[in-house]
Amino acid sequence: MENRPVTLSAIHGPKEKRDWRSAGGAIFLVLVFLLPVIMRQFRGAAYLLAFAFGFSFLGLVVYYYTRVAKPEAHVTLDSNKIHPGATVGATWQIIKNARTARRVRISLLGYEKAKDDRGSSTSIYEEVFYREQVTDLRLNGRTASSLSITIPQNAYPSLRAKRNFVIWALQFRFDFSPIWPNHVKTYGFNVLPFLPDDAYQALQESDRAQGPEQNEEVAQLQANRDQAPAVVKSLMQWIIDSRFSDAPPEQITLGPHIEHNWAPPPGEVQIELNGRFAFGPGETLHGMVSWQLSEPVDHLDLRMRWFTSGKGDPEERVVQVIPRQFPSQTDRMPFELTLPTWPHSLEGKYISIDWVLDLAVRLPDEQRRSLRQWVRGRSYPEVPIIISPTRDRIITDFIGVVK
Repeated sequence: MENRPVTLSAIHGPKEKRDWRSAGGAIFLVLVFLLPVIMRQFRGAAYLLAFAFGFSFLGLVVYYYTRVAKPEAHVTLDSNKIHPGATVGATWQIIKNARTARRVRISLLGYEKAKDDRGSSTSIYEEVFYREQVTDLRLNGRTASSLSITIPQNAYPSLRAKRNFVIWALQFRFDFSPIWPNHVKTYGFNVLPFLPDDAYQALQESDRAQGPEQNEEVAQLQANRDQAPAVVKSLMQWIIDSRFSDAPPEQITLGPHIEHNWAPPPGEVQIELNGRFAFGPGETLHGMVSWQLSEPVDHLDLRMRWFTSGKGDPEERVVQVIPRQFPSQTDRMPFELTLPTWPHSLEGKYISIDWVLDLAVRLPDEQRRSLRQWVRGRSYPEVPIIISPTRDRIITDFIGVVK
């Protein structure tokens, strides 16, 4: 992967509560002094007209500060190779509405985001697990500056699955005045796992070969947007941004995804490892699997897979398979696996990622309809393992905590 500067794009950051108490108090005081003046000076229809004009003026002020006067920044990082523990420089420049902001506070954020689809509604769960303020600057006419950020040594790299995300970002908080709520803008970037360059290339090639559904959906929506009338183009762009701007582009992918018609095996299965259950990325795992089946099968597959759990929709990928064709009903098989490099085992508030080894029966496509009969009353015999640089699950609550 070539090392080069990268320009950050704005993303939908975690929801921030705005403090409207000062602004609401100011509006209330204006109304308290304005109403008696209007009542003394106007009567009848003129009174209603003046009252409506006052409220319209206040509405325009609120709209101006919440929609029109929002500052935007151009943010560039010195490098696109950012790993846990790395320090990287950044430059920023306010390119829109620079005069409206009096102060800017910039923070390094790490947060998890999970989406749960139920029917026609989508619930979004967000949790900030790391926040560090890196700049607090009174602008006084200044529109550009530079800074440096240091990623925590035990940070979990950026993760972008279909419904589960771990996101790193720079958050800009622009203050307008002492009485007006601030404006927040978030710019995402990638924190990469420690992998050799050929591993990055392999992950990207495997994902291109899979043809990610999300990329296809984005392309289709963009094509529909380009063909739509001008009056609805902005609405369609908002739909695209709201659905897919959850993490920065050029994300490290999740590797291969092997799909077959699998079912739990009938009978007893035992998977043994050589005394270890925690490994580093890319290490070699040795073990023995034995089975005693109650009926013959055509294919047995030893699978390595990861899956998510938590608030978001569950996701899983089978990344490696060791097949055994026409196995005996009672037999054993030694195995050796080179462990994947990514993703790492994770324990978060809303997202967890676990790795397991299990044994499954591969059914032919013509038996797909009988899958329920195979699954009924059975479960996959599995052995959990941990894949992480620290050989322990990364817990988001401990990221940035010095032991």
